[in-house]
Amino acid sequence: MGTMVGNSKWVDDVAPKPPDKE
Repeated sequence: MGTMVGNSKWVDDVAPKPPDKE
């Protein structure tokens, strides 16, 4: 998994907000 892609994925699943690291 990538950093941004993985981050966006888990963030979207755990919280309805954009990833902290963009």
